[in-house]
Amino acid sequence: MKSVTLPAALMVSVVTAPLLAQIAATSATPPHESQDKTGTNPLVLTYMIQPSNEFYDLPDSLTNNITKVKVQVPFAGRRASIQIAPQAAATNSSIAVLPGGIEGGGVGASATSAVKGDLHAGFGDFSLKASYVAYFNPRLRLGMLAALELGFATATRPVFGLGKNTIMPSLTVAFFPARNVIFAPVYKQTNSYSGDPARDGVAQGVVDLYFVYLFNGGKNFVNIDPQIIANYHTDTISAVVEVTVGFVLSKERGLTLTLTPGVPLAGTKPYDLLFKCGIKKVF
Repeated sequence: MKSVTLPAALMVSVVTAPLLAQIAATSATPPHESQDKTGTNPLVLTYMIQPSNEFYDLPDSLTNNITKVKVQVPFAGRRASIQIAPQAAATNSSIAVLPGGIEGGGVGASATSAVKGDLHAGFGDFSLKASYVAYFNPRLRLGMLAALELGFATATRPVFGLGKNTIMPSLTVAFFPARNVIFAPVYKQTNSYSGDPARDGVAQGVVDLYFVYLFNGGKNFVNIDPQIIANYHTDTISAVVEVTVGFVLSKERGLTLTLTPGVPLAGTKPYDLLFKCGIKKVF
């Protein structure tokens, strides 16, 4: 299948923007008094700092380790936010084997093409994300979040990044069927528009069925993240699942520890095993 180009990605934003603007005009802001400090509610845009580490166990004894620091700043009465995410990487792969997914900027090269080499470390690609709570109806317990993310090819070595600048619009529809339950499916489209002409273009779509259950008075939560990743550039599909367990270390200080294992379920395997850990500070 032919790659989806930049105009297609922009069309998603252009077509949906008027609709979201119309909806926003009659929307109610999510009630701040009900906000928790876990950062699990996608409609609650807070000041946040989140350092995390992602370890990917790849085929043929290859590994990829990514360390990120997300920093989010809300504005417009906390109905909008800006987030940056610089990252560092370490890998023993000869080429960029990147998993993609809802948190990734796009799928890199196939691990079957990679050769094990020496361990290299450096800086990866940088991303900038803007989010906006387009709709919230407390009576229906329903909301929508629109986001636009830009990925920049800032990696210090080709093996640490895509080699492409990307645009990533996404739309989240959030349901709150119970006080301690969140169901917020997301669709995210990623397309490259410039960069190294020798590197493959990026054309990826991800569906993430985000589900959260909070318990123990909001001090703990389980986040189940089944994802379907469609790589339109290579005509391949991957199904993976990530399960995050959260432990609130201090509700007053907004500190939460998260542990996330992940495994492939079907289709093309982006990795053999994934493990993430991080600390989230919400203000």
